[in-house]
Amino acid sequence: VLQDNSIRKDESRARAKGLKILGKIFQ
Repeated sequence: VLQDNSIRKDESRARAKGLKILGKIFQ
């Protein structure tokens, strides 16, 4: 359960980074 939780946290972090990068590109 802990491993799955940390993996989801990493996924959300990667998505947040991707959204920030996309935001910069579209700005």
